[in-house]
Amino acid sequence: MSGSEALSNPGDRPLWKRVLSTPLFDLIRGRVGADSTVRVAVARANLPAAVAQLIEDVVRRTRLWRGERTDVARELITHFQDGIEAGATPDDLVRRFGDPQQAAELIRRARIRCRNRVWHAWRWALRGAAALFAVLCLVHVVLTVRYLTGKSVISRDYVAEWNAESEKIAESDRAWPLVRKAFLSYHKPAPLANRWSDSSLELPDDDPDWPRLVEHVQINQQSLALMRQASALPGLGLRFNDAQDDEFRTHFYGRKAPTAESPGMLLTMPVPQLNAIYQMVLLVCADLRVSLKEHDAHAVRQDLKALLGICRRPAEPPILAAEMYQKATFELALKAASDVLEKSPHLLSEADWIGLAHEIATYHGGGTLRFHSHGEQDSFEDFLQRTFTDDGHGDGRLTPEGAEIMVDTSEAFSSQVVAIMRSPPWLFQAASKYAVGPAVMAFTAGRREQRELAARLRERSESENTGPFYTWKVSASESELMSLHSNYDLRLRYAPVVLYFPAMQYLASYGEQITQLRDGVLTAIALELYHRSEGKWPDTLDALVPRYLPNLPLDRFTGKTLSYKLRNDKPLIYACGGDAQDDGGRASMEKRADRRYGDTIGGSAKSLKPGEGYDWVLFPRLRFPPEPIEPEAVQP
Repeated sequence: MSGSEALSNPGDRPLWKRVLSTPLFDLIRGRVGADSTVRVAVARANLPAAVAQLIEDVVRRTRLWRGERTDVARELITHFQDGIEAGATPDDLVRRFGDPQQAAELIRRARIRCRNRVWHAWRWALRGAAALFAVLCLVHVVLTVRYLTGKSVISRDYVAEWNAESEKIAESDRAWPLVRKAFLSYHKPAPLANRWSDSSLELPDDDPDWPRLVEHVQINQQSLALMRQASALPGLGLRFNDAQDDEFRTHFYGRKAPTAESPGMLLTMPVPQLNAIYQMVLLVCADLRVSLKEHDAHAVRQDLKALLGICRRPAEPPILAAEMYQKATFELALKAASDVLEKSPHLLSEADWIGLAHEIATYHGGGTLRFHSHGEQDSFEDFLQRTFTDDGHGDGRLTPEGAEIMVDTSEAFSSQVVAIMRSPPWLFQAASKYAVGPAVMAFTAGRREQRELAARLRERSESENTGPFYTWKVSASESELMSLHSNYDLRLRYAPVVLYFPAMQYLASYGEQITQLRDGVLTAIALELYHRSEGKWPDTLDALVPRYLPNLPLDRFTGKTLSYKLRNDKPLIYACGGDAQDDGGRASMEKRADRRYGDTIGGSAKSLKPGEGYDWVLFPRLRFPPEPIEPEAVQP
């Protein structure tokens, strides 16, 4: 059968084509009246069936707008009418017309070229958007493949290295076995006594909880004896996997603790031993407080010696938390020595005070006390090796396991991202693997860039503000770190740095605080020795040099000598504080006011006039009794 015969007989068309040509399907496609108008025009032209079918077929294939199809139909009707009037047969006209599909395409192109510029601009915009979407899909596929194939390589076992350093300490020099034994025999205070368990040095003699404090000390004499022994040993000998000690863990947590996992990432590895050691330090402070009231000179000397012995050891493990506990213990030792000087200095002999002053002055080599970040550098490198790939040249990309770790440990992600990645398992897997994860990987800086930023911040912070408070300026490293925290994009891009890099200015400020407190206590000891020798207090601190002090103590806020005066025939030693103004030893009674001055360096506090601000009284120190706890507020 020829093409002209097929076109001349509509009934020979396939059923599906006839269905697509029905008015109902036109209604479904939103083309009501479009093709019917063409059919009406063709019907009115009374053309042969083959020609009429050809015109309808071509018009339909042009896929033009309704009005354009109607115009095309009229032009084709006119064309074929002219051919018939010229004597051509319908079959000849159909044959000479050519392929309907090709004709429809040529007509469509011609009509489209005639459309206005706005339409053409919109058309190209849609094409551009489609192309962009296709490119994005392709990029996302590539990123997804890179993300899912990323694997971390654990090339260095930092836990084993740290444990190896601890194992170098001779067993006879390790304090941890004694501390562990002391902690296991330790009877924790009752819930209501928690108000003084961490601040027994602040508890007044007439406090209602004083009998409980005495009872607490009496029932823990075995632990105290063990801690005094442990304080005389040069090393701690603490291993990370000591946390697998079920007996210790059960006593620490107060319940049957879950089985400890083998040492893994340093960030998530618990070190409850540090907290246990500090609880024993607080027990020693409580015993010193009770012994001081009971005028037990032997116990006071032992407790002071124990506190200084505990904090003089190198920090183990070499992490910032261990160093913080160590410095906090030294601060407690300074406060305890200050209390003894104020209340009962006669409990210690002149030789005792001289020895104590030497121990305090040589703590960590003397000079300004600083925090070291070597252990934090190891922790940061360990975090990178567990969350990023390693290309063998110091760079790498975020892995799926790394993304999960950062969501669990960092505040860098928005609540929306966290909600998606912590959704039910099936949704979490799909979202993290195929949507959120690849995007986070692409946006997060690579391993080398993270390391370089952390190194730059560390080097800059270590070179800044290394002197006393009065030499401090605005920290560039701290400003950059704050910008990372405040900017969401930067916080996400450098999430490992934001998570790990400590507030170095705060640490430096805390070191300055303890240094100033140490100098104040050493000055108070020198005044006590002078008073014992001369029978009176000196007129100025100059009289203490060089017999009792090698140099005049520095006010780290002004660069001048610490202020000293007699009040009620008792020495008063103070620093000017954050406003750098001498307010005559006027102290703020606001709780923890002594911690506010580090925040005022270079700030508005310096605009205060003398007498409007407060000084930091170093001796005798202010005390802020712990707030009472209501019984109903105690959790069962």
